[in-house]
Amino acid sequence: MKEIYLLKSCNEWKEKQSSGIVAATDDRHTLLVMIGGEILIGNMNYSGLQKDEAYMKLCEDIAKGIEVEKNIEYGYVETVEVISENDREALKERYNNLIGFLPNPETDEEDLEL
Repeated sequence: MKEIYLLKSCNEWKEKQSSGIVAATDDRHTLLVMIGGEILIGNMNYSGLQKDEAYMKLCEDIAKGIEVEKNIEYGYVETVEVISENDREALKERYNNLIGFLPNPETDEEDLEL
């Protein structure tokens, strides 16, 4: 199963109702670049710092191997699983309460048995 990182903006208290998706990626390095970009343009802070100072601290922490996602302010990272149609075992595991067939909108056939 593949994971996707969702970079989200939010208020100071990280309330769900204040959040919105900024970007999504399946690559951790790309995620870190996006976090750095949001910090530099002033949309997010890091470890109590803003813009250039925050960015420098972010870079230092990345080099030290620190999990930087926990120190983002006005944003956070959510990880979600991507389950493809080919991963039928993952579908069955996650949605084991579904029984029967679901239509495939591309073929208009009932070919996905759970």
